[in-house]
Amino acid sequence: SSSKAAAAADKRSERREAAVDSDAPRLGGLESEGYSLEPSLTELQNLARRNPSALTHVSNFKIRHEGYGSLEWQQPVDVRGLDLEGIVQIERGEVSLYVSNAAEKPPIGSGLNCQCKVTLEGVYKKSKAGQQQQDAAAVAAFRKRLARYCSEMGARFIDYKPDGGIWVFEVRA
Repeated sequence: SSSKAAAAADKRSERREAAVDSDAPRLGGLESEGYSLEPSLTELQNLARRNPSALTHVSNFKIRHEGYGSLEWQQPVDVRGLDLEGIVQIERGEVSLYVSNAAEKPPIGSGLNCQCKVTLEGVYKKSKAGQQQQDAAAVAAFRKRLARYCSEMGARFIDYKPDGGIWVFEVRA
């Protein structure tokens, strides 16, 4: 009888763990393409095991694509059950959310549709011949162009560093 109770408790625990794991966001094929999460997927699963509602308000959530850039949310976000492969794309000089499935885009201020700091790497001013331009005047003009581009898309320009071609801006929801 006590072994039956222990077995039933084990099954309940397994179901609870499976539910927690299904609530954690998924990277899918993005993981093999060099994407990572902060907190890590393991940390998010452990957080959810300790407090199942914790995934509804994850602070400092960040998605990074190695060598391309990152997205960092400025307030706690709800990451429950997100299929990030179908939501996030960080490529050379561009980032997109909910493009492949606009129907899943949540209302402004919920899910990942909220204020976010974007960092893009490898963004350089190129000459007509395709050569990276490093002289101060060209870099200053490019910096102004990036700031203007941010303004046009309703984002706030934060910085541009020619070393690494790092462009940082903030998108408001």
